[in-house]
Order: sequence, then C-alpha cells, then structure tokens
Amino acid sequence: MTARPRLIAWFGVALACLLSSIVCPVIAEAQSTDVVTISKAEYKADKQELKVEAHSSAEPAPVLTLVGWGEMAWGKGMYKFTQKPVECPASVTVTSSFGGSATVIICGQTDDFDPPAPDPMTWSLLPAATGPNSIAMTAATAADLSGVEYSFECTAGGGHSTGWQDSSTFEDTGLQPETRYSYRVMVRDKSPNANETVWSGVASATTEAQSTDMVTISKAEYKADKQELKVEAHSSAEPAPVLTLVGWGEMKWGKGKYKFTQKPVECPASVTVTSSFGGSATVTICGQTDDFDPPAPDPMTWSLLPVATGPNSIAMTAATASDPSGVEYSFECTAGGGHSSGWQDSPSYEDTGLQPEAHYSYQVMARDKSPNGNETVWSGIASATTIRRPQTW
Repeated sequence: MTARPRLIAWFGVALACLLSSIVCPVIAEAQSTDVVTISKAEYKADKQELKVEAHSSAEPAPVLTLVGWGEMAWGKGMYKFTQKPVECPASVTVTSSFGGSATVIICGQTDDFDPPAPDPMTWSLLPAATGPNSIAMTAATAADLSGVEYSFECTAGGGHSTGWQDSSTFEDTGLQPETRYSYRVMVRDKSPNANETVWSGVASATTEAQSTDMVTISKAEYKADKQELKVEAHSSAEPAPVLTLVGWGEMKWGKGKYKFTQKPVECPASVTVTSSFGGSATVTICGQTDDFDPPAPDPMTWSLLPVATGPNSIAMTAATASDPSGVEYSFECTAGGGHSSGWQDSPSYEDTGLQPEAHYSYQVMARDKSPNGNETVWSGIASATTIRRPQTW
C-alpha cells in the first residue's frame, strides 16, 4: 500500500470511531532509551562523603538510580545523591528507568598506590603580595585518575594554611604589612589510599607597605546638661583600620562611621583620634583648660528686647556672644511668674503659657563651654506685657 492510500485508510478508521460507539484501540509509541550522563562524582575523604549528580536526555521523566545506593532525587535541574559516612567506591553507575546508564571511576581502583603528578609538587604562580595584608599563590595543576586536592602550608611568618581543598589557588589574607611569609604546597589523590606527593619547594613573599590613612573628625560634641561626650570620625581606608579616641578608648564602627559616646564625663579641651594605619586628627571641643575669660559681650546685652507675641507669649533675643570654647545662653524671668530657659545653645527664647495683659521681666547671661564654665554678668532687666485676648462674639 502506498503512503497516500494508507493515510486515507487511517482517516477512514478515525472518522468511523468518531461517528460510532466503537471503542478504537490506541497504539502508543515505544519508549526510546535515554542517554544518561554523570556530571559530578565526588568523594571527600575528610568527611567520608559521596556526592553524585547526573542527567538524562529525557529528564525529568525517568527515575534515575545510583546502583548499590538507591534512587536519586530530582531538583534544580539535576538528579542528585549524597550520603555519608561511606567508604569510597572505585566507581559509580547510574541507571535510568528509560533504559540508559552511565559509569565513572570516582576513587580509582583500590590498588591505587601512585600519588598525583607532578611529584614532588611544583608552583604555577609563586606567592606574591596582592596588598599590605594579603599574598596569593597557585599550585601546578595536578593529575590523577582518582581526582586530586591541594594543601597550602605557611611555614614562616605566622600566616595561615588551607587544609585540603579542591582549588589549586590560595590567597592568604589578614596579614601584617611589610612582613615576609613562606609557603609550600602538596597534593593527594582521592583514592582510599589518599596518596600524597612530596611537598613543593618553599617560596616566600613580602606584603606591601601600609600607606597612612587620612582621619577626619566629623563630629565632636559635648552636652553640658547631660555631661555627655559624642565623637564621630572617618578614615580614608575605612572600615579596615582601628580608630582610637586618645585617652578614652577604641571607637566602634557602624552605619558607615566610627563612633564614641560616654557620660558622665568632664568636658575635654580637645579630642584626638588615631588610626592603626597611622593617620590622626585633633579638634578643639570645649576650649583650653586655662580658659578663665567669659564670653563677649560682658555684661551680656540684648539684640531684641522682650516683646509680646500674643496673649500668652513673649519672645526675646540676646546679643550673639563669642568665645573660643563656644557659648550657651540662659534667660531668667525675674518678675511676673513666667518661665526661665535654663542653659541652651540658641540666643533666642520665647516664654509661653503666660497670662493675657500681664507684665513680665527678664534678664539674660552667657557662659562658655570650657571646663571652667566662665559666665558673663547678667544683662539689664527688660520687660514686656502680654496682649489682650481677642473677644469672641
């Protein structure tokens, strides 16, 4: 039968099935054998851990089994199997429910007594400084049927060793500037015998000099009413260096700055911040300890005399005072039963909560922020009367 008559015949059968109650047979295609590949077969001798990852050309439909171990789990685009502690198998085989299979040698034959090559181990890139605090190095790429792992050892200088790792590259960090460190490397295979090469020759490198950083003090504040000292600082190399507030202690790093807060304390004339990288900065905060002069003007004067700003308030402004140690102001109500300000940084003050059509009197003084707290003489007394409360009809 030619192709065209066969096609017409199939359409005839299909049409007859659709137009009648005849149950027509369904013929399924045969399942073709899939192709199985093992993408990872790894045994970690230090953990006695076996890891196998595999793929199927028909994934994720078939079930894959690690022969002798059990069914593999499907997830994140691959079949996986992990188990420990186990002995290292010479090989692993993965079979598929669709008929495919694959085998790889993982730990070599149990009669593997040969170390990886090259033996003794050699360097691909000798240790070299990558900064004032780090040295990098690369071993020659080793070869062994059972797979290999590398161990870098610091033999002098007080650096760090790696232990066994899969990578042939190592960067030792957290080192001291301008310090000489020495290293060697060896390799072992991943067979049950863990055959090791002879150590490579020792190679050395010296870390670079640490350049001095620039320290800036962004905030140096003393609140006399709380006897509280606050200092904030920065380093051009932050957050690597340790910053210290001289005479007080180490500053804390957080939220992009170094910070120090302490109370109750006396107000220091100045504060100095030093860095472990060599930088430093000093600022005057409360003036010199030999400051015995009050701010100017002395006696204190008014810039704006007290004046009513409503039926319940009076505002006033002192003359702006000056002192190398900084200044603060105190407004005092001397008559009428109003309110005093206490010490404040602003030269302006508004007394509120007063009575309408009442007479109030005030005076003002200033003092510096030195440890001596030198005060001016009080200003002259000035008075004001609050206005009448508006009528409401």
